[in-house]
Amino acid sequence: MEILSQQVSESQYIGRDKLSTIFSGWQPIIDAENPHVQGLGHSAVKEHNKKTGQQLVFKHVVMGWTQVVSGVNYRLIIKAEHGCFPNLYDAIVYEQPWQGFRELKSFKPLFREECNKPSVGGWQPIKDVTNPHVQELGQFAVTEHNGQSGKHVVFKCVVIGWTQVVTGVNYCLIIFAKDGCELQLYDAIVWEKPWEGFRQLISFKPVV
Repeated sequence: MEILSQQVSESQYIGRDKLSTIFSGWQPIIDAENPHVQGLGHSAVKEHNKKTGQQLVFKHVVMGWTQVVSGVNYRLIIKAEHGCFPNLYDAIVYEQPWQGFRELKSFKPLFREECNKPSVGGWQPIKDVTNPHVQELGQFAVTEHNGQSGKHVVFKCVVIGWTQVVTGVNYCLIIFAKDGCELQLYDAIVWEKPWEGFRQLISFKPVV
């Protein structure tokens, strides 16, 4: 299975439920950069590798939610790499900090891992999404979406992406942004012909 020629199809997504409301009682994590949250993400990847024999490399927690039970459930969207290829993973970690207890409840890719297998004429993973040009295209996509929709989505960063050479270059970008008080991931397609100074937003939609 590969990414479709015009956009990442819905079948590439593992889940279609809305990220922030999959379970009742979940509250968004305001500061995902908190060292404890990042540590939970790192331990989730480490435990997943131990269980499966994979060798994912933890990068960072992008966003997440908590749910108070007899302890705390953490639902984390984690960026990790398999070989040279990045992906986003949806993990749930249960913690009872007063007992020093943690348990990985689930861990699954947000995108099908076949998406990162290069194919002739198809989409190729962007190795370095921190490239200023990639981030600029993400900002462009959000600005264009706001102009077309009248919304006020605030760009944070591009977290993962793919390119496809056509008459120019198509960029499929997964963008971390804020819509009002809600953090969200968006799937944007931008078509660019740099030699003409041309850019066009093809599509912009929530990831799930």
